[in-house]
Amino acid sequence: MPPLSPAEVAEVTAIHSVAGLLGPGHAIITAPPLRAPQHTATAAAIAGGGTGPIRPGEATLAHRGVLFLADAPEFARSVLDVLRQPLRDGDITIARSGSTARFPARFTFIAGMSPCPCGTRPGCTCTPLQARRYRARLASPLGSYIPLWLTITPDSPNPGQPYDANESAGRVAAARDRARHRLRDTPWQVNADIPVADLRRSWPPPAEALAPVSRAVDLGEISTRTAGQVIRVAWTLADLAGRDQPGPAECGQALAFHLGVTR
Repeated sequence: MPPLSPAEVAEVTAIHSVAGLLGPGHAIITAPPLRAPQHTATAAAIAGGGTGPIRPGEATLAHRGVLFLADAPEFARSVLDVLRQPLRDGDITIARSGSTARFPARFTFIAGMSPCPCGTRPGCTCTPLQARRYRARLASPLGSYIPLWLTITPDSPNPGQPYDANESAGRVAAARDRARHRLRDTPWQVNADIPVADLRRSWPPPAEALAPVSRAVDLGEISTRTAGQVIRVAWTLADLAGRDQPGPAECGQALAFHLGVTR
């Protein structure tokens, strides 16, 4: 992830200070935080709270960074439900008798899961129905909030196309610059910040490019709200490709990412 801006450094540092996590030699948080709670974490641990003063939870501690849930279907349904508000609104509200606290919680959410309950161990006997039910434990509460579903397999050697971290970082930096330039007269800096209503009103892709997304809505494959997320991803793909707006390729790829199909 890109380094934190000075304003983000102040914001993230203040959050960790309130949580009592700034120890000696760590007076300032300068790198995007990474939080990876275990599947035994409670809803209160994710949202925040505590028995004394209201303290931020894992969702807020991941603000401007990454919240990673390994084996996400193993988390309690109540924990996954808590994540809906921050994934939708970028903040989280904790209400108690006589007091309410609202914390920022805008993070990159990454959820890992195995294809089936046993983790595809040797001799796996899980049925397709069991695999679908296992996926549904994550997809049911949060599926419409996750724009990219990717199947990861062990990398095979590919000496013809070695991975160049510097080139990838350069493409990301250039894409973010394009987004910032496009959004320079708005309150937002990146595509993820734009509310869906504003995205549709001010930056709609051409109708012919949006056709597969509209067709998926008509067929009930995705919801209207999910279509907004697909358009966001399409804009990011266009920024990465150096295009002025998403075309059929970007919209189709963004839809394929959400549906979890190879394209």
